[in-house]
Amino acid sequence: MGKIAIFDLDGTVFDSMTNWLELDKKITSMFNIPFTSELLRKINTLSFYDSAVYLIEEYNLDVDPHYLANLWDNDAINMYKTDIELKNGIIEFLEYLKNNDYTIVGATSSERKFFNYALKRFSLEPYFLNIYTASEVGIAKNKPDFYRYILKSLKANDSDIIFFDDDYKALEAARSIGIKTYGVIDNTNLEVRRQLENNSICLISNFLDWKNWLE
Repeated sequence: MGKIAIFDLDGTVFDSMTNWLELDKKITSMFNIPFTSELLRKINTLSFYDSAVYLIEEYNLDVDPHYLANLWDNDAINMYKTDIELKNGIIEFLEYLKNNDYTIVGATSSERKFFNYALKRFSLEPYFLNIYTASEVGIAKNKPDFYRYILKSLKANDSDIIFFDDDYKALEAARSIGIKTYGVIDNTNLEVRRQLENNSICLISNFLDWKNWLE
């Protein structure tokens, strides 16, 4: 296979990280839980159910974990149905890649039952050959084997591969196996700008500027 472009979804294709932040704040505030950056880092690595169990145990909440997880779940679905927007210029960039013979795939830690709503709302399905999710692959997205799995499934050992993500750990993992990595930055990940720079060819804040860094 020739040229391949791999895209993270949340924070890269979808301008959704502020939405996720507000959702997490909403859920924790319902139970009077102080929302801190440390708490955010903890629950961001967990499923909704595991996040619920963690909060119940850590803050001694008298609530069923399934109920709490369902609150997150239902609000997340509504968020993808109606609220989440696209990163500036992403459709134009996807169109450029498609017209220049790139195979485009997604790579995400999100669940298909969420992001499918946004893919359909913005008519993005035709651009993507496949969307690889961490849960379906069975490998965390910040592990090199996740990207080895994608390349193996695409039979892409000697292809020209580019990858876009707003998470420096995912970029680091992909970069470690020879993928060309581009960091996506906005006001939600400025505190890790240096780590993003260290694991990227360059940082991207606007996909409309692709001519400045891809060609």
